[in-house]
Amino acid sequence: MNPKPRSARWISACYPPSEWDTPECKIINDDYFVHNLTSNVLFTSATKMIPSDAIIIEIAPHFLLRSLVKRTVGSKATYFGLMKRDEEESLQYFMNSLGE
Repeated sequence: MNPKPRSARWISACYPPSEWDTPECKIINDDYFVHNLTSNVLFTSATKMIPSDAIIIEIAPHFLLRSLVKRTVGSKATYFGLMKRDEEESLQYFMNSLGE
């Protein structure tokens, strides 16, 4: 994997904003993703930093963040979930969501 610097638009939910300038959080590499998988997820603080006119794409089994995003970001944000639990045509649902 070629480590890449985290862009200014990248909102990290595995590090608090006070740690975003640390080398561990600035570079997206294997260690970052291991930390992401093994740490508490800070959804509320991360969603508060999303611009109100953002396009939000959730890659998770079932719209887990939709209600939290709508409460904290507001109704101007566009939200797409790419997967839906118990959807028989998962690939078609995924492709339709991407098409939107």
